[in-house]
Amino acid sequence: MANYLQTLLNPVSTGPDSPYGVKSSREYAAELLKGSQAPVAHWAQGLGNITKALMGGYTEYKAGEQEKEGQQRSMQALLAALGLNQNPQEATTPTAQPQQPITQPASPQFAPPPNMNPMFADTPIMSVSDAPAAPPQQANLPRGLRNNNPGNIIDGPFAKNLPGYAGTDGKFAKFASLDDGNAAIDRLLQSYGNRGFNTPSAITNRWAPASDGNNPQAYAQNVARALGVDVNAPLDMNNPQTLSTLRSAITRQENGPVASLPQSQPVS
Repeated sequence: MANYLQTLLNPVSTGPDSPYGVKSSREYAAELLKGSQAPVAHWAQGLGNITKALMGGYTEYKAGEQEKEGQQRSMQALLAALGLNQNPQEATTPTAQPQQPITQPASPQFAPPPNMNPMFADTPIMSVSDAPAAPPQQANLPRGLRNNNPGNIIDGPFAKNLPGYAGTDGKFAKFASLDDGNAAIDRLLQSYGNRGFNTPSAITNRWAPASDGNNPQAYAQNVARALGVDVNAPLDMNNPQTLSTLRSAITRQENGPVASLPQSQPVS
């Protein structure tokens, strides 16, 4: 009778398929999934978020499988305690089954141990400073993002006088950080506005002239569509929201869909 009551109160007390083990796995999975929603400021952080989401989903799946195994063990233990086990020669005390190790998805850069405490789930999986020799991935980025110059601003006196200027790739300026490159777009747009080039059509004809092999009309239509205005509508180049939308539209036009990255605050 004592064994029966003990089995009811605490059927599976240890192991990954115990109630505590399943609860810990699910908490770890929830923390990973929550961490995968963190804001992204760099492509490496985006990769880290994707990896967290994959690991969180896999850990939640494994927790469900472990819960089923734990329930089966509990039922076997209960039947044994009641003397109802199918093999009458088995001992009434259930024999502990060897636990299968929890496997994590293969990853070339990290493999958290199965018993990792959930409190460490917020530890960055891969940070920008830890990313080894980014060149393999960086080489696939558009030229503007490799240069931290998402607007593809031509190297020259204007660019050289901007904060964060870090040289040239032979045609376009390079900046020390993406924030510096975003700020450079804002400064150039404001200088356009000060000289009266304040419509999508006027801006794109100077930013991407046809003489360089561009299509400024299509460029202007894309920018105007992002702003919700006509290509000849005058814009307030000192309005932070207008600058932010312009900057995003120019960045996408210059670099493609991959350029949907967080933008720095407009220059006041």
